[in-house]
Amino acid sequence: MSSVVKVKINNKGLEKELELINKIGKARVKVGVQADVGVHSESGENLVDIGIWNEYGTAHIPSRPFIRQTFEDNQQAVAQYLGRVVSNVAKGADLVQELSKLGQWYQDKQKNTLKSYPWTPNAPSTRKRKKSSKPLVDTSQLVNSIRYKVEI
Repeated sequence: MSSVVKVKINNKGLEKELELINKIGKARVKVGVQADVGVHSESGENLVDIGIWNEYGTAHIPSRPFIRQTFEDNQQAVAQYLGRVVSNVAKGADLVQELSKLGQWYQDKQKNTLKSYPWTPNAPSTRKRKKSSKPLVDTSQLVNSIRYKVEI
């Protein structure tokens, strides 16, 4: 006597999970001075260029790596935050909203680093011109140009 066993595989849940993993994997949160930010009101220089000059330094500007310093200071916290994003999205939260929360949080971290890290002080000639020894925040245009952008 032989028995026949029928097995029906329902992989709809798996397909949905794989789609979610793929969507999360393609998502990006970019934080920093975005390409469309514009120019400095006084110098006319592109704010992206000003950010790069300060991040890496030039012959006359010491390196003040606000982007790299923020990442170094918050690397573990970012990983934990990403874990919460994935967990929340897996439970039904909106991916764009969750990534926007992450972007806003990290944007605030980067702005705070730029404003409050103990950077190399301005040169005497710069202090005289700007009437301040504090670098990077003379007009606040660079700090205010730091934004986040979510890409799905």
